[in-house]
Amino acid sequence: MKISRRQAAIGGVTLLAGTSMGTLAHAERARLLMRPIKDGEELVVEKFRDAASLTPKDLASRTVYRRAVDAVIWGVPAVTLDMMRQAYFRDAKASYNDIVWWPKGAGWQNQSLDVDTSVRYLFIFSNTEKDGPMVLDLPTGDASSKFLGTILDSWQVPLVDIGVGGKGGKYLILPPDYKGDEPTGYIQLRLKTYGSYMLIRSILASRSEADVRAGDALVKQIRIYPLSQAGNPPVPRFVEMTDKLYNAVVPYDDTFYDSLARVINEEPVNPLDLQMLGMLLPLGIEKSKKFKPDAATRMQLKAAATEAHAWLINGITTTFERYYPDGKWVIPTSSIAVKTEFLWKSLTTSTWMRVGLPCQLLRTGGKARRRQLLPLYLPRQKWCSVAG
Repeated sequence: MKISRRQAAIGGVTLLAGTSMGTLAHAERARLLMRPIKDGEELVVEKFRDAASLTPKDLASRTVYRRAVDAVIWGVPAVTLDMMRQAYFRDAKASYNDIVWWPKGAGWQNQSLDVDTSVRYLFIFSNTEKDGPMVLDLPTGDASSKFLGTILDSWQVPLVDIGVGGKGGKYLILPPDYKGDEPTGYIQLRLKTYGSYMLIRSILASRSEADVRAGDALVKQIRIYPLSQAGNPPVPRFVEMTDKLYNAVVPYDDTFYDSLARVINEEPVNPLDLQMLGMLLPLGIEKSKKFKPDAATRMQLKAAATEAHAWLINGITTTFERYYPDGKWVIPTSSIAVKTEFLWKSLTTSTWMRVGLPCQLLRTGGKARRRQLLPLYLPRQKWCSVAG
């Protein structure tokens, strides 16, 4: 292969630059190691000296640990929902499109994310890769009872609030790669994942026997079915979970990564996640490949998950306002929520917008929609869970 003079010149400059940069880097490291240590720098310099003696094996091991910590922080939304889905299959013995519910209130046995023990919850998991486009037919509420809920994807990204103001409707959930006809008469939702989760609350006007019966009857009118069965919608299977354990607790150990790998393998790759997916490769988590870490790696993953959990808990306890200045109780959110650096992407443009009020201001269809928080002075019988 012939090399032109220009290529040779560029290669030579690059080589010299690399050599010079390497020499300068070594000189800078030596200068830092030899200079006098200032107060408070002992630990930093000690770590710097330790790093100089790390072997390639040490570096690879530390890379796995660091990225495993970040993987937990990044993957919490998906793993949390996957744990609820696994409890749906395992504890409720449910299949996709069954309606798992708590007619007498969730109780402590419902170990799901942010549940209120007094709320009558309904959980529905669906999968459009398995069943194609799905229809959720939610009946309209009345004076005795109504619904309030949300449809989310597998990463807990909310698509739409349902039942607001007692309104019903037919919601058509389309797969991310759907290219078929889009029928009219539905509120269409195109998810970025095949999996979807419908969280529905059955809200009663009171706890009287009449309102409970009316609420139960309204629940039984819910329909969830593939679009292919729209001509003759089947009656869904209801699974009552009163006084039964529904263990959806997130495991902050090595099994966290089993769940994360499962979700990544089951769902389409979002282009925005490509960089993070690359960061997961040293852990052995890769799209379309089985996750099978050895015993040594599992030990590292377990330690990393424990640290990430501690980091998350510390964030909760130090970010929010304390109810008692000298206590540990905190107010979960202020009246305008917590300012963050979270980025919402507009559903109508490719422009990023920075939102200081997460969950309070959500851009949908180019319009801003504000959610109202419950005032603290509501009488107890009017309470409901803000997060749940």
